[in-house]
Amino acid sequence: MCGKASGLLTRIPVAEATQVWMEHFLDYATTKSGMSAALNAVIASGVAPAASPIPRSTAPESRPVDSSPSSRTR
Repeated sequence: MCGKASGLLTRIPVAEATQVWMEHFLDYATTKSGMSAALNAVIASGVAPAASPIPRSTAPESRPVDSSPSSRTR
């Protein structure tokens, strides 16, 4: 999150950079909160998550996945 601030400041005005950074921070905090709630639900259920592994594909991806922030829409 800290590295994002300097990148924003070099591209856009300070007020706009602050707003964009806060939106990213809220997305980050919301995601962490959702992950915490999901983890607490798994723990409360008493089910051992390792007992039922997620199947993984052995086929290679046809194209790389772009997970950069610029690939996401607002």
